[in-house]
Amino acid sequence: MKVELLNGCNINIVKKLVLACLVSAGASLGSIGAVHAQSTTLSLSGIFTPTQPMVAEGETYFMKEVEKLSDGKIDFKYYPTEQLGKAKDMPDALKNGLVDISAVAPAYSSEKFPLSGVAELPGLFQKVCDGISAMYPLAETGGILYDKELAPNKVRMLALFFNDPYKIMAVKQADIESLSNMSGLKIRTAGGAMDLTARSLDASPVRMAGPDVLVALERGTLDGLLWPILSVRPWGVEGPLTAWVSNVSVGGFVGYLLISDQAWNKLDATQQKILLEAGRNTTEHACNFMDSSIETEIPKLNEAGMQAVEIPAVDVKAIEDKFENIYTQWATGLDNQGKPGSDVLNAFRAGLK
Repeated sequence: MKVELLNGCNINIVKKLVLACLVSAGASLGSIGAVHAQSTTLSLSGIFTPTQPMVAEGETYFMKEVEKLSDGKIDFKYYPTEQLGKAKDMPDALKNGLVDISAVAPAYSSEKFPLSGVAELPGLFQKVCDGISAMYPLAETGGILYDKELAPNKVRMLALFFNDPYKIMAVKQADIESLSNMSGLKIRTAGGAMDLTARSLDASPVRMAGPDVLVALERGTLDGLLWPILSVRPWGVEGPLTAWVSNVSVGGFVGYLLISDQAWNKLDATQQKILLEAGRNTTEHACNFMDSSIETEIPKLNEAGMQAVEIPAVDVKAIEDKFENIYTQWATGLDNQGKPGSDVLNAFRAGLK
């Protein structure tokens, strides 16, 4: 696997990603070789830094798994951390042939993948693997998300990743000690269904990409976040944050690893099978990693000065009631646009039982 850094030189990844600056810009994209070529190089674009759990245990693991299953005959030119464009632009990068495979976050491209935001709805699941098990069949070939969302965008799923369920976090502990205290807070969301969640708390959602969050907290542009526990320290936001709500979960964040139909159709059946098997293995690995890591991470947040706060039971019940309204609002809003929001929600909830 090679990492391609614009304005820099190529380096190999052995056990972990090591980033270095290149000599010149203009590193060329890998292209899929002839269908029956002995070796094939695919370009793969990431939208987050390689140290993020969803990346290290997701797309990085996937590339290693493909190289192992193919005996090194399929390798990658890897462009992490929005090297090829902003996260919201990755669906177009796939469609236009700029890259073969890319991480895509539906929340950042909600106009193209609104139905995939079903897993971002709050309170539906507590364990990552439960959410993955419910959504994965829907996004496979023949599933409702594939038929209604992925196929029209000329892509298909290789792997599916979730962050651990999001929590309410704040710069000032007093701001999140009760539901009423949250009113008017400027809360960062990733967009999509998270905006509805923030509004249900009477907060003001501020749609913002991950790389901009730390500075916004430090400058007071944000009062708090909807954010996963396992991403606090990797993103360095434990400094300005002082507290998080432990007894309410407020949704999730979905990450696809997608391959364009154009790239897929240039692969032979064996190569396609390898990518799908690697994707399934990676999806299972990543969700197990997330679920097993949460409990060990909480004491580290405490040491960093972030206190767990339990809000009153009456507030928890009020929030859960608001969540039911969010489910209806989300589904009917999509139904009214001619998209099967209710069908997707029902299928996802059925998969959680």
